[in-house]
Amino acid sequence: MEDVIKINLFDGDPEEQIKKYEEEVKKQKEEELKRQEETAKIPKKVKIENEEETADTRIVKVYGKEIMTISDKNMKNEDIRKMLAKQYGYPEFTKDETVFKLIYTNKEKTEAILNVGFNFQKKG
Repeated sequence: MEDVIKINLFDGDPEEQIKKYEEEVKKQKEEELKRQEETAKIPKKVKIENEEETADTRIVKVYGKEIMTISDKNMKNEDIRKMLAKQYGYPEFTKDETVFKLIYTNKEKTEAILNVGFNFQKKG
């Protein structure tokens, strides 16, 4: 695609006007490249989907020990965490530090093991 340049015959030499236009276009392209490089350096925020997976039957394991079996698909991980903290004597499971890892045991994804543990973040 070619650019259309408007040349004013009263503003001087047409060739100089064309050169001036080409220099402006080149300068704009360089500035655009700089902006793109700067925006590439800025880390992009990644949105994490918090939609949790469930199976028809979940075997809840804490520290490798089987605690309970849940057959209610509507029960959320947060509800399980609260049960573990109150009813089963695991007060260390706080809302922010508890991690759930669901591992399916069959191809139909109807049965799974829900491993409950902690997220230890290393500093440095």
